[in-house]
Amino acid sequence: MKPSLSALVVDDQKQWRDVTARVLTSEGFTVIQAANREDAYHKLEHNIFTIVILDLRLVDEEGFNVDGLDILYHIKESNPDTKVIMFTGYPEDLKSHPKVADYFLLKVPKNSSFTGEKLRDILKNLN
Repeated sequence: MKPSLSALVVDDQKQWRDVTARVLTSEGFTVIQAANREDAYHKLEHNIFTIVILDLRLVDEEGFNVDGLDILYHIKESNPDTKVIMFTGYPEDLKSHPKVADYFLLKVPKNSSFTGEKLRDILKNLN
């Protein structure tokens, strides 16, 4: 029997959560979404995920920019086997991406199908 695949998608932009969730679902994952840091922490507290897709730059409920790195470090500390793919819409982030992330993926504005295909490629390489 194939093991259960579960994914958490953390992004403050609904469009990217939905695109990512569609790709993951089509690849056999059960998907849970989180729109902000607090929601992500709550879901991480109550679930163990095979993979987390995490936006590097989030906006909290009050409209302030927050860093997704604290979530990344929390995941790797509490569940080191969970794979983390960091998402960003900022190419400059690729130069200084955290080495603790398993993969790093650039979101291409107005071309979500390209980003979806890149995500599929990454998923094929996950073990």
